[in-house]
Amino acid sequence: MKLKFENILTSKKAPIFSFFGICCLICSLGFSQDSTENYTYNFKVRNPKMEITVEENDSVMYTDYENRLRISVKGKNKLGIVMLEGGEITRNDNRFIARVKEGSQCLLVVYVKKPNGKMELGLSKKYSIVHLEDPVPMIKEVKSDSIIARHELLESDFLYAMMTRFNETTRIKILSFEMEVLMDTTEVRYKSMGDRFSPAMRRYVQTLQPGIPLNFKQIICLMPNGTPRKLKDMRLFVDCSPRYKFTVEPK
Repeated sequence: MKLKFENILTSKKAPIFSFFGICCLICSLGFSQDSTENYTYNFKVRNPKMEITVEENDSVMYTDYENRLRISVKGKNKLGIVMLEGGEITRNDNRFIARVKEGSQCLLVVYVKKPNGKMELGLSKKYSIVHLEDPVPMIKEVKSDSIIARHELLESDFLYAMMTRFNETTRIKILSFEMEVLMDTTEVRYKSMGDRFSPAMRRYVQTLQPGIPLNFKQIICLMPNGTPRKLKDMRLFVDCSPRYKFTVEPK
């Protein structure tokens, strides 16, 4: 065996065999090392996929409401210009407040800024516009186009409004209103700078004839966000029947 081994090494093919043997030895050592140690490989992607996320709102924008959005961009590009077609939008970093007033749909348009400084369209998303109900003016829980007894009207003698939104009901203060009345053939308006009837309004109600409605106009309320709002006109029919015997002195 020794002679054969030496012959092989001294033969002309010996260099090729030696190189092949060394490679096999290195590979075997490498595999044995991999079996006992963990390695972490980092890969860089030249063109990572861009992802734009709009949070805190799905597919609806509400009127008379601060629709809050947070927009983020993943990838090489950065958040650029954001517009709302059919409404208004204000920005604070990546947080936005969208406001809509009318219509049935609006469109959110997001542009992204590429590394070379150019802008490109990143996202366009449609939203349905939902019109929230305005506050409803009332007197003693009586709404417009309803009947109220004269003594209840005089005992209460002030307006307020109720607003129900997102399953929550809020009572709204009235800042001012007008009462439109008919004297002979002339329409007369009494004004009140507040939520209560003026003395002139009370005197008119005391002498009101059956069948003549009371019209309340220019009703201004104070919304929860601190802004005044003009409400729809309210018309009430007063029950002036004599079964209610009472005496109410003007305030």
